[in-house]
Amino acid sequence: MAHEAEGLAQALRNYQRLVTYLRRTTNPEEWATHGDWNRLFERGAKALDAYEKRPREVAQLTQDLTLTERPDGWWLYDKVRGENLVMAAPSERAAFVRALGYYQQCLPHDLQAKVDAFVAQFVDTSEED
Repeated sequence: MAHEAEGLAQALRNYQRLVTYLRRTTNPEEWATHGDWNRLFERGAKALDAYEKRPREVAQLTQDLTLTERPDGWWLYDKVRGENLVMAAPSERAAFVRALGYYQQCLPHDLQAKVDAFVAQFVDTSEED
């Protein structure tokens, strides 16, 4: 399916190159009679724009992590946190490195709060050393 879509997109690009050439080389009065070509050209431009903006590759890494390639780079989404951990990374590797950095920043704070809450359950505040 992806290969077929890319073939159709390439055919549309070729059609647009042809129409652009014909616009330059055809008498303007004659070109005005080809409204259907212009409409198809404009619709094709919109379709290609949407095609180029689509996610190119989606990888379900785990039940909660999804890696997606978009035109502006790689995005890593964490379903548990409900947010993108990484946006517009230049490569898959960079996305993973940024995600690890994000977790390294968040984990100590989250972990410290959990440890403090756990220890507080067993510390008697009335006793003093």
